[in-house]
Amino acid sequence: MMISLDPNLRVFSYKELKAATRNFHRETVLGHGGFGMVYKGWIPEDSGGKPGSGAAVAVKKLDHESMEGFIEWKSEVKILGRLNHPNLEKLMGYGWNDEVCFLVISDSGFARTVPFTHDIDNHVRTWISVNRGYLAPEFIMSGCLTSKTDVYSFGVVLVEVMTGLRAFDYNGPTKKGVMITNWIIPHLCKRRKLKNIIDPRLKGRYCFESAAKIAHLALRCLQPHPATRPTMEEVVETLQKIDTAAHLRVKSRQPSPPALTT
Repeated sequence: MMISLDPNLRVFSYKELKAATRNFHRETVLGHGGFGMVYKGWIPEDSGGKPGSGAAVAVKKLDHESMEGFIEWKSEVKILGRLNHPNLEKLMGYGWNDEVCFLVISDSGFARTVPFTHDIDNHVRTWISVNRGYLAPEFIMSGCLTSKTDVYSFGVVLVEVMTGLRAFDYNGPTKKGVMITNWIIPHLCKRRKLKNIIDPRLKGRYCFESAAKIAHLALRCLQPHPATRPTMEEVVETLQKIDTAAHLRVKSRQPSPPALTT
């Protein structure tokens, strides 16, 4: 099997990973991931390393049962290989043989085995899930997270709330999955198209003016260039203003109490 992935990542041999996890011994199991077991291991820092010493890692072993699992594994390698964030563990490399594929993820604090056991797979699964519709274009290109990539993701969430649709949906006619950002932008730009995308479960029970302002805010958040997006503080301020205006509209429509007579 020929695999061409990130050249900056280390390619581990199956022999290395067997040694790191004591032949994938059950005592090294950290948990079960989305598509396979996760094992605790140590990668020797030099050829003279001993078992239980060296760099602490989590080795995620792919259950090689379907092409979908293999494609997901390749996606994880590509995304996590680019990921650079202080709160997430770093992908050291990957490996495979004729039957199984692996991810090797570092952890600088393996004394915290219990929380790490739960979090390591969550990080991996989270970033692949996020890739399906939430990631900003610049993150796909560089792997660098900034406050403006968060704003883009929040823009996708705003669209989800407005439409009742998922950011990435496999239930469309092709069953191949479509990102909502691939088609939603023209509907956010024009008021006459906006009603066509509002969640039908609302059955028209919403303020169109508020919806139009939220659509405009979502559009700003989803701008392809980070510099043209608002800050998260501006997003919060805008939402607060929309909420206040909506309350004032409701209050103005309420009948005034009858005047007191003497």
